Amino acid sequence: MKLEMLIARAKYFEKSQKKMAEKLGTSPSRFSDWKTGRIKPTAFEIFQIAEMARLEPENTFYDVMTEVDKDNADYWCARRESNPRPSASETDTLSN
Repeated sequence: MKLEMLIARAKYFEKSQKKMAEKLGTSPSRFSDWKTGRIKPTAFEIFQIAEMARLEPENTFYDVMTEVDKDNADYWCARRESNPRPSASETDTLSN
């Protein structure tokens, strides 16, 4: 998913970029900085926007990073493939 599409989807659910910025603890102008590529969103910001957009944060993170960090796109694709989410039973085993 492209970052611009992610922001648009989150904006649809949140009703405004201003409201999104407040939830992120940032300014609305930061969105245009991301869209123009002046700065990259942090992992935390991507996860938060994904949640606002009602998308699964981890997969959304890898999609966005593949777009915004084109120099390392192969890395992000490989990370997604090599890090499948553990099942509930694996999680229970890890916490014991």
